[in-house]
Amino acid sequence: MNREYPKDVKLKDGSTVTLKPFERKDKESLFTFFQRLPEGDRIFLKDDVSDPAVVDRWATELNYNRIFPLLAWKGTDVVADATLHKNLGGWMKHVATIRIVVAKDFHRKGLGSILANELFLHALKSGLEKVVAEVRRWWPR
Repeated sequence: MNREYPKDVKLKDGSTVTLKPFERKDKESLFTFFQRLPEGDRIFLKDDVSDPAVVDRWATELNYNRIFPLLAWKGTDVVADATLHKNLGGWMKHVATIRIVVAKDFHRKGLGSILANELFLHALKSGLEKVVAEVRRWWPR
């Protein structure tokens, strides 16, 4: 486990959340987080997070060298899920992808930016040279 975590961070509204890597024991809390997302938001995710077997597979196949998953917690609730997906071989091994999902109540508070920064720093420490962020605009214009 990374020694930098757990880490408390302050949001724009002055509230704090705790960041820590996803662990097998967190799978129920992560599944609950995804169930609380509006269905319209879940359809944009790469995996069918409405299926508990998906989150169970993530917990079972947990490998921080391949995917570094970082959760934001408010008390006992997960309020954001952020992942750094590393390409372990081939000509793209220097590239990683960041994916972030934030609970609606925590939008526009800077949490997504904090998580992106955390994962970017992790990518640099891992020797990665390029990071791609997959972003969906969540707020109305």
